Amino acid sequence: MQDPRHCQSPPERMRSVCPAPDELCEDIRRAAGEFVRAGVAAESEARGTMEYEWVASLLRDAVKADRAAGKEDAELSAACKARLTQAGVPADAVSVIGRRKKQVIAVGVPTELSEETLTGLGRALEEICGGAMTVPQVTETEGVAVLRAVNRPRFCVSCATAGRAADPSQASGDTVRFFDDRSDRFRAVLSDGMGAGESARAASEICCAFAEKMLSAGGTTATLTRMLNSLLRTGTRERSATLDLLELDLLHGEAVFLKAGAAASYVKRGSQLFRIRSRTIPLGLMKAPDVERVRFRAEAGDVFLLFSDGVGQGAEDDAWLISALAADWGEETPADTAARLLALAREHSDGRDDMTVAIVRVLAAD
Repeated sequence: MQDPRHCQSPPERMRSVCPAPDELCEDIRRAAGEFVRAGVAAESEARGTMEYEWVASLLRDAVKADRAAGKEDAELSAACKARLTQAGVPADAVSVIGRRKKQVIAVGVPTELSEETLTGLGRALEEICGGAMTVPQVTETEGVAVLRAVNRPRFCVSCATAGRAADPSQASGDTVRFFDDRSDRFRAVLSDGMGAGESARAASEICCAFAEKMLSAGGTTATLTRMLNSLLRTGTRERSATLDLLELDLLHGEAVFLKAGAAASYVKRGSQLFRIRSRTIPLGLMKAPDVERVRFRAEAGDVFLLFSDGVGQGAEDDAWLISALAADWGEETPADTAARLLALAREHSDGRDDMTVAIVRVLAAD
């Protein structure tokens, strides 16, 4: 096997289902190269095998997502056609395409439809398909009128982070990334590299950078955690990092916390406070990643709070934190809240660990 920094271009199949295959492979090469330069790479054959496995996994994820996005739901298609006919908008054919993000396409509809009619159709399609829908639009192509409507985001977010290094002369080992993708999913990632200084920072930055690149390109969290775990274990030097990943479906409000060795997170909903914790270990310490997922449905007004373990270590140590989170925040912005919580954490800790606070507030998109 050849060195992953000089591997082949992605197969042509991958280009048909992944919008940026060259960029993905280049990111993998770059990350592998960084580990080579850091002196933590394994034998050339192992490195090459690892990269080919990663590309194959990404291809499988992309193909699966592409098939789901292009699959027609015959039952919903029939229901939408019947509702259009009932509303006095006959169509030659109606298709509802997509599993999660649905698109309604009606061919051969009347060319002149009032705004009131289109608005009413939009509400009817929301009832049938689930989730918010765009107001249907009618376009004419080669003499055929086509009506289209698609699921639109119900939610948006406001987010902020604050942090400090335990040693001001060294880089913090914590890294945070906020990002969304082309499929209306928002992610917040916090990684805490084990150890201190540049080595810890490198591990956490790789975790967050890979998470953003791979998930934005359509990869799954299962593939991501396997890749990261393998990468951190590659080489003679032990390297590990926690992974705290929040995924929020902006279309439907479904949320998932994925944790690997991460500190407890919290969800604040009005006067209620929910603690999300796991007993997993950081990535890179075992042959297979130790990951736990917690699923729930988000609502507008919810606040998600992610912390590195320098902020709070356990239920007893977190008494001050729980009190601060349960209090009424008034009109405080996420940035103000993050700064305030970091200041409180510094007051209640011995300062021997890096500290990071990440806050995500869920808002209604309308």
